[in-house]
Amino acid sequence: MEDKINSNVELYIEDSQSNAKDGISAARKILDTEDIDIVVSLQSAVVVPLVGIADEYKKPLIATAISQNEFTQKSKNAFRIFPSAGQEAALQADFANKKGFKRVSLLTISDEYGASMKEQFKKSFKGEIIHEETFAAGDTDFRTALQKLSDSEVIYFAGYIPHYVALFRQREELGKDITILSNLIT
Repeated sequence: MEDKINSNVELYIEDSQSNAKDGISAARKILDTEDIDIVVSLQSAVVVPLVGIADEYKKPLIATAISQNEFTQKSKNAFRIFPSAGQEAALQADFANKKGFKRVSLLTISDEYGASMKEQFKKSFKGEIIHEETFAAGDTDFRTALQKLSDSEVIYFAGYIPHYVALFRQREELGKDITILSNLIT
């Protein structure tokens, strides 16, 4: 059987540095210099501001890792291949409910992703939220939060890979036997 699909795909890569300003600059650079058919990006902080760029250039924007609930409602050019924060957090809260957790603390990154995850988890969780803590994107020291939240049955955590690594390492260093519930590592 002969392959009828044209496989001449060119991939152009620019680094957003995980922030909106650099993401917009990177997208404009490629769109202004290359004949691009589709823009693919990830991370809520970067992808959401790119919606306006996609509309301006009349190009589809595919988000590979975005949790913002309303993303696809912002533009006919906005598409996602990742569940929304609402979908993820509702499932995680349902899991916590089924496991019988009654007292949960929230530890979430202070960006759009963290806010979306926290909001939906709070709506869906049937037990008591006993603490709510946020952290900045550059934070990697969770020792104080782990000490403060240690009276919880479980900590619901929303962050990015470096945060997970630090949190789990520090939990072990402190000898804290507390369950961490999250979207990436449960």
